[in-house]
Amino acid sequence: MRQINFLMTAEDDAKFCAMLLERTDTLILQRRFHISPSPVALSSFPPFGPNEIFELLNIELKPMIALTQRGMGEFSDRFLPSIKSEPFIEFNRCYTKNQVLYAGRVWSWSGYDDPYSRTRAYTSWYNSIASWIKRHYASTGRAFWVGPDAKRWLESGGKVWPPPLESALRTSLRIDQSHTLNEDGAHKLPD
Repeated sequence: MRQINFLMTAEDDAKFCAMLLERTDTLILQRRFHISPSPVALSSFPPFGPNEIFELLNIELKPMIALTQRGMGEFSDRFLPSIKSEPFIEFNRCYTKNQVLYAGRVWSWSGYDDPYSRTRAYTSWYNSIASWIKRHYASTGRAFWVGPDAKRWLESGGKVWPPPLESALRTSLRIDQSHTLNEDGAHKLPD
């Protein structure tokens, strides 16, 4: 499995999503499960905010996307990308809830029987998306990347989930933590 973790605010997310939409090799699907094996691709992203999953499919590796895997349980009547037959990357979007910024990630599976993930074209595609994040975001040195506006969020005392990540990010990004704590040591929101 390949994975890059990050923090993005709405401003950071808008720039990342614009880059994805400009790509001619990538088809973007909203959600993991679909009613049809041939779902409609997005031409724009929905507003930032809710916890959402997007599937990025490489249409240069497989121009005719037909989802072949069926969900399980309550999703048994739905289709999703198959590790074995679709060249895809999953984008778990950052989101805010109760004034807390939740981390996101971009990841791909690389299994022994996966015909795509070990090809040079697939690796190059995934690496180009991950590299965009690495070029535009601050590294924490702990496999985490922080968007420019997310860094400002942290600097202003914004809260991040999970809490141990928040402390590690503040330390690695050299952000003063003293102004973000109440007398009892609990985090407080910026004024």
